[in-house]
Amino acid sequence: MTSEATPRTARSSLVEDIHGRRIPDPYRWLENGRDPAVQTWAQEQDAWFHRHRDRWPDRAGWEAVLAEEARRQWTGSPLCRGPYQFYERQEAAAPHPVLWVRREGEAARVLVDPVRLDPSGRTRLAAWRPSWEGDRIAYLLSTAGSDISRLWVISVDDATVLDGPVAGLRTPSLAWLPGGEAFFYVRADHSPDDEPLSAGYGMRVLRHRVGAAPAGDEHVFGDGGPSGYFAVTVDRLGRWLAVTTAEGSSARNDVHLAPVAFAGEPWHFHQVVDGAATASQWRPQFAPDGSLHLLTDHQAPGGRILTYPGPSQHTGPDSWPELLPHQEGRLLDDCVWLTPVSGNEGRLLVLSAVEGVNELTLHGEDGRQVHRVDLPGPGAVSALRSRPEGGPEAWFTYTDRTTPPTLYRFDARTGETAPAHPAQPAVPRPAQPAVPLPGQPAPPRVTNRQITYRGVDGVAINLELLLPAPADTQLPRPLLLTAYGGFGAFVRPAYSPLARAWVAAGGSYAVAAVRGGGDRGTAWHQAGRRAHKKTAIDDFNAAAEHLVDHGFTTPGRLAAHGGSHGGLVVTAALTQRPDLYAAALASGPLCDMVRYEQFGIGHTWTDEFGTASDPEQLAWLLSYSPYHHVRPGTDYPAVLLAGAVTDERTGDAHPRKMCAALQHATTSDRPILLRRQPDAGHGPTDSTTARETLTDIITFLATHTGLHPAAADADTPPPRTVTHVSSA
Repeated sequence: MTSEATPRTARSSLVEDIHGRRIPDPYRWLENGRDPAVQTWAQEQDAWFHRHRDRWPDRAGWEAVLAEEARRQWTGSPLCRGPYQFYERQEAAAPHPVLWVRREGEAARVLVDPVRLDPSGRTRLAAWRPSWEGDRIAYLLSTAGSDISRLWVISVDDATVLDGPVAGLRTPSLAWLPGGEAFFYVRADHSPDDEPLSAGYGMRVLRHRVGAAPAGDEHVFGDGGPSGYFAVTVDRLGRWLAVTTAEGSSARNDVHLAPVAFAGEPWHFHQVVDGAATASQWRPQFAPDGSLHLLTDHQAPGGRILTYPGPSQHTGPDSWPELLPHQEGRLLDDCVWLTPVSGNEGRLLVLSAVEGVNELTLHGEDGRQVHRVDLPGPGAVSALRSRPEGGPEAWFTYTDRTTPPTLYRFDARTGETAPAHPAQPAVPRPAQPAVPLPGQPAPPRVTNRQITYRGVDGVAINLELLLPAPADTQLPRPLLLTAYGGFGAFVRPAYSPLARAWVAAGGSYAVAAVRGGGDRGTAWHQAGRRAHKKTAIDDFNAAAEHLVDHGFTTPGRLAAHGGSHGGLVVTAALTQRPDLYAAALASGPLCDMVRYEQFGIGHTWTDEFGTASDPEQLAWLLSYSPYHHVRPGTDYPAVLLAGAVTDERTGDAHPRKMCAALQHATTSDRPILLRRQPDAGHGPTDSTTARETLTDIITFLATHTGLHPAAADADTPPPRTVTHVSSA
C-alpha cells in the first residue's frame, strides 16, 4: 500500500483455460481504450501521476538541464545524386531535423521543413529518397509518431509539387528508376479510408509513375499474403530490381531479383536465396558497376560479403565468391564502394563492430584490409555514405553516449579523416575528438569502462559503464541500467541525452549487451529468443547484481529503464527481482506476453517470442511474462510506465494492465505511476514533446535514487578515457 490512496481498479474474476492452463486475467477489461470505463480509469491515473509529478522537488532543475541540452545542433551525412548533395540538419531548439540541398556551385538551402508544412510541430520527416539524377525527391511525412506516413514528390530546383500525397505507407522502402519518371515502393493492402488493413501483412511491390493516380500503380511483386516485410533496391543503371521479403520478425529473409521490365510487360523474378533454407539474413547491395553483393550471416555469425554470380550460374551461395570473409569477434554492419582517383582499383569501406564499438576499415578488391580509419573515440558510426558512381570520398556521423552526432569525411586518396560539412568539404587533417559548436553545452567529463560480467550460466557478457571522472571516487553512485536484448538488434554506443544529463549530474550509466540482441552476431540473438527469451531477463538482473557486488551502486540507488522490447526486459526483471531496484521506467513496453499478439503489430513477432496458440510456446511466454509474474504482497520499487495513447506498434493496453496489477500488488510506499502521452505513437515525436517526456523520466528516476541535477562544466573537458576491465 502507499501512503496516499492509490486509484482503485476493479479486478474481475476472469480465468482463461489455455491448453489446460488456468490463467487469471483480472484486468482484461482495461484492454479496450475506447471503453468509457477505461477512459475514466485512465483519467484517474493521469491525475495520480500529476499529483506525484507536482511534488518532485528537482523537476525544474532537470528541465533546465535538458533545455540547455536542446541547444545542440548536428548535420547528417550527405546523400550525393548527380550535382546535388542532400542532408538533414537539426538546428538548435528546432522541433525536427530539416532537409537541406546544395547544388554544385550554389549555396545550400532548405528543401523540406516539416514545421513549415505543419506549424503545430507534430509532423516529422519520416524518410526521403532523391532520384538518381538528383533533380527530384520523394519524401514521407509522419504525424504524431505514427508508423504510417504519406508520400510527396517535388522538383528539387524550384520545390514544385509533382505528386502526392500517396497515403497509408507503413514501409518507407523506395527505389527510383533512372530518369526520375517512376519509382518502386512497398504498400500494404488498404481499406477504403486508405489505411493499411493489417499492419505488416498483405505487402506488395508497386511501380508508380510520377503524377499518376496511385490506384493505377502497376503490381510488380507480392501476392498480398502473410509474407510480412518487403524492401526494394534498384541498381543505378536501372537494369535490376532486388526485393527482400521476411515473414514478421523472422531473422531470415529471401532475396528475389528480376530484370526491370517495361511498363505492362511481365516480370520474371528469380529467387536468389531462400532465407528459410539457409536460415540466414541477406542484404543486397549493388556496386557502382551494377554487380550484386550480399551482406549475410550465412555460415558466418558475424557476417561476410558474397558476390552473386548471376541467375545464369544456377549455383547456391555456398559456391559464390567471397568478397569479404567472416572475422571471428567482428560484426559486419555496413559497407560502401569507393574508387580512388589514382588508378581504377575498387575499394570497399567496411563498417564493423568489435566488443560493441564501431570500426572503419578500407579493403582492396581482394577483400584484404589496407587501412584502418581513425575515429574520434569508442563510439558509434552511422549513415556511412559514398557517391553511387564511386569516387574517393565517404561521409559518416560519429557519436557516443554523451556526444551529439558529428559529421566526418574520409578521403581514400590520403587515408585521412576530418570533421566536415557537406556544403564545404574540409581540408583533410588527422581525426580529432568531436568539439561542441560555439554556444553549445560541452560534453561532461566521463570515464568509459568496457566491463565483462557473467550470466547465471557463466557466459561472459559485455557491459558499457559511464562514470563521472575521476571514476573511482564517491562510490557507490546513483546508477541507471538499461538494455534492449531483442530481435537481434545491435545497440550502438550512440548519443543519449538521458545518459549525458545523468552522468553530468554525478550518476553512472550502464548498458548491458544481454542475449537476444545482435551484439555478438546471430548466435547471441538465438541465445535470447523464443524458448530462451528469459535468458535476456536473467542477463539483465545479473548485470544489476554485478554492479552492486562491485560497489558501483546499491539497490537503493539503482534504477532500470528500457523502451519497447527493452521495456519488456525491465518489467520482467523487476517482477523477478524487485529487491534489486529502487526505481524502474518502462516506455512502450510489452507486458502481457500471453496476449501480445492481440495488440498493435504483435502478431508479426511470433518468430521472436513464440505464440500462445502452441502449448509449448505458451509455457515459454509464461516463464517471464511480466503481467503474469506480479505477486500480491510484494515490496515493489517505484515504477513509471510510459505509453502513447495511439501506439500502433506494441499497442496501448500493456502499460494499463501492468500498472493496475502492480498497484494492486505492491506493499511499498513507493508509487506505481502511469504516464500517458496523447496524440503520440511508438516512434519519434517532436523535440518539445520528447524533452517533456524525458524530463519526467529523469526526474522520476533521480527522485527515487537520490540524484540531483547539476549543470555540466562548460569549460573545455579533458579527453575521455577508456578502460577495458574484466571483472568476471
